[in-house]
Amino acid sequence: MKKSLMHPKWWLLYLSIACVLGLFWLEVKSSFSETIHTWIEIGLVIILYGLVMIWLDANQKALFSEERQWRKQKLFLNTMDTPQTIQGNLPKQTGNNPAHDTGNQPDGQVWAGWLISLMGLITAFLKIQDK
Repeated sequence: MKKSLMHPKWWLLYLSIACVLGLFWLEVKSSFSETIHTWIEIGLVIILYGLVMIWLDANQKALFSEERQWRKQKLFLNTMDTPQTIQGNLPKQTGNNPAHDTGNQPDGQVWAGWLISLMGLITAFLKIQDK
Protein backbone atom coordinates (compact mmCIF):
# COMPACT_ATOMS: atom_id res chain seq x y z
CA MET A 1 0.00 0.00 0.00
CA LYS A 2 1.48 3.30 -1.09
CA LYS A 3 1.56 6.06 1.49
CA SER A 4 0.73 9.40 -0.12
CA LEU A 5 1.88 12.75 1.17
CA MET A 6 -0.93 14.91 2.51
CA HIS A 7 -0.99 18.58 1.53
CA PRO A 8 -3.10 21.31 3.16
CA LYS A 9 -5.87 22.78 1.03
CA TRP A 10 -4.59 26.33 0.80
CA TRP A 11 -7.22 27.40 -1.72
CA LEU A 12 -9.93 27.07 0.96
CA LEU A 13 -8.04 29.47 3.22
CA TYR A 14 -7.50 31.94 0.39
CA LEU A 15 -11.16 31.70 -0.64
CA SER A 16 -12.39 32.41 2.91
CA ILE A 17 -10.07 35.41 3.22
CA ALA A 18 -11.23 36.72 -0.17
CA CYS A 19 -14.88 36.34 0.84
CA VAL A 20 -14.39 38.20 4.11
CA LEU A 21 -12.43 40.96 2.33
CA GLY A 22 -15.32 41.23 -0.14
CA LEU A 23 -17.72 41.61 2.78
CA PHE A 24 -15.46 44.31 4.24
CA TRP A 25 -15.59 46.14 0.91
CA LEU A 26 -19.40 45.91 0.84
CA GLU A 27 -19.51 47.16 4.43
CA VAL A 28 -17.38 50.20 3.55
CA LYS A 29 -19.60 51.04 0.56
CA SER A 30 -22.82 50.74 2.60
CA SER A 31 -24.48 53.71 4.28
CA PHE A 32 -24.80 52.70 7.92
CA SER A 33 -24.11 54.75 11.00
CA GLU A 34 -20.61 54.70 12.47
CA THR A 35 -21.69 52.46 15.35
CA ILE A 36 -23.21 49.88 13.02
CA HIS A 37 -20.06 49.97 10.84
CA THR A 38 -17.98 49.23 13.94
CA TRP A 39 -20.16 46.28 14.96
CA ILE A 40 -20.17 44.85 11.45
CA GLU A 41 -16.36 45.11 11.30
CA ILE A 42 -16.08 43.33 14.65
CA GLY A 43 -18.40 40.61 13.39
CA LEU A 44 -16.39 40.17 10.19
CA VAL A 45 -13.12 39.88 12.15
CA ILE A 46 -14.71 37.22 14.37
CA ILE A 47 -16.04 35.38 11.29
CA LEU A 48 -12.59 35.46 9.67
CA TYR A 49 -10.99 34.26 12.90
CA GLY A 50 -13.48 31.39 13.09
CA LEU A 51 -12.92 30.41 9.45
CA VAL A 52 -9.14 30.36 9.91
CA MET A 53 -9.46 28.26 13.09
CA ILE A 54 -11.76 25.79 11.28
CA TRP A 55 -9.28 25.60 8.38
CA LEU A 56 -6.37 25.02 10.78
CA ASP A 57 -8.29 22.27 12.56
CA ALA A 58 -9.24 20.58 9.28
CA ASN A 59 -5.71 20.75 7.85
CA GLN A 60 -3.72 20.08 11.03
CA LYS A 61 -2.64 16.58 10.01
CA ALA A 62 -1.68 17.75 6.53
CA LEU A 63 0.38 20.63 7.94
CA PHE A 64 2.21 18.28 10.31
CA SER A 65 2.75 15.78 7.47
CA GLU A 66 4.22 18.50 5.27
CA GLU A 67 6.47 19.68 8.13
CA ARG A 68 7.61 16.11 8.84
CA GLN A 69 8.43 15.53 5.16
CA TRP A 70 10.41 18.80 5.04
CA ARG A 71 12.38 17.83 8.16
CA LYS A 72 13.12 14.35 6.79
CA GLN A 73 14.39 15.87 3.56
CA LYS A 74 16.51 18.40 5.46
CA LEU A 75 17.91 15.66 7.72
CA PHE A 76 18.70 13.51 4.68
CA LEU A 77 20.53 16.39 2.96
CA ASN A 78 22.50 17.13 6.13
CA THR A 79 23.56 13.51 6.52
CA MET A 80 24.68 13.42 2.90
CA ASP A 81 26.97 16.42 3.55
CA THR A 82 28.65 15.00 6.65
CA PRO A 83 31.57 12.60 6.32
CA GLN A 84 31.01 8.96 7.20
CA THR A 85 32.15 7.97 10.69
CA ILE A 86 33.27 4.66 12.01
CA GLN A 87 30.50 2.91 13.95
CA GLY A 88 32.75 2.41 16.99
CA ASN A 89 33.34 6.16 17.40
CA LEU A 90 29.66 6.99 17.83
CA PRO A 91 28.37 7.36 21.38
CA LYS A 92 25.71 4.85 22.37
CA GLN A 93 22.28 6.37 22.92
CA THR A 94 19.75 4.86 25.24
CA GLY A 95 16.09 5.67 25.68
CA ASN A 96 13.86 7.74 23.46
CA ASN A 97 15.29 10.58 21.47
CA PRO A 98 12.71 13.41 21.64
CA ALA A 99 14.41 15.33 18.82
CA HIS A 100 13.41 12.65 16.31
CA ASP A 101 10.03 11.78 17.77
CA THR A 102 7.63 13.12 15.11
CA GLY A 103 4.54 11.38 16.49
CA ASN A 104 3.87 14.01 19.14
CA GLN A 105 1.64 16.87 18.14
CA PRO A 106 2.13 20.13 20.04
CA ASP A 107 -1.38 20.48 21.46
CA GLY A 108 -0.17 22.95 24.09
CA GLN A 109 1.22 25.24 21.43
CA VAL A 110 -2.04 25.17 19.48
CA TRP A 111 -4.03 26.16 22.56
CA ALA A 112 -1.52 28.88 23.45
CA GLY A 113 -1.80 30.38 19.97
CA TRP A 114 -5.58 30.22 20.13
CA LEU A 115 -5.68 31.93 23.53
CA ILE A 116 -3.26 34.68 22.46
CA SER A 117 -5.38 35.37 19.36
CA LEU A 118 -8.55 35.43 21.44
CA MET A 119 -6.97 37.86 23.91
CA GLY A 120 -6.02 40.12 20.99
CA LEU A 121 -9.62 40.11 19.77
CA ILE A 122 -10.97 40.90 23.23
CA THR A 123 -8.45 43.72 23.66
CA ALA A 124 -9.40 45.21 20.28
CA PHE A 125 -13.07 44.93 21.20
CA LEU A 126 -12.53 46.73 24.51
CA LYS A 127 -10.53 49.49 22.84
CA ILE A 128 -13.38 50.07 20.42
CA GLN A 129 -15.84 50.27 23.31
CA ASP A 130 -13.74 53.01 24.96
CA LYS A 131 -14.12 55.31 21.94
